[in-house]
Amino acid sequence: MALKPEISVAAALAVATMTYAIYQNATPTVADIRSLPEGNSDIAKSEKAAGWLAAGLGSMVSLIARDPVIFWATGVSVIGMSWWTRHANMVKPEISRFIPGGNAESEPMPEMTQETYTAFESQFAASEFAS
Repeated sequence: MALKPEISVAAALAVATMTYAIYQNATPTVADIRSLPEGNSDIAKSEKAAGWLAAGLGSMVSLIARDPVIFWATGVSVIGMSWWTRHANMVKPEISRFIPGGNAESEPMPEMTQETYTAFESQFAASEFAS
């Protein structure tokens, strides 16, 4: 049997706050994560551990209370905090941007050559527009 709506919403907000607290204690602040080199494996491991802990505790509270609103709030808050932390871990600190597909410097740049280009190479095309 589900809880009354006013109690259910309060419990869901409490679980979302618990998720935020778990992430804040398990991982560095987002500002610190963004200043580290991208793809830090320690941040990824601590984020994954925080996600499992928050999901487990939120699910336990939801099962004890027998309320689906708490379960949904747990899922939304874990996904939100996980995305926020993972995005910060993939930001390149030199440019403060996320580069899709990884590091742009991993592939060598192609050699660029300078060629002169003429618009009309044949005399037929040039004479057609001359008249």
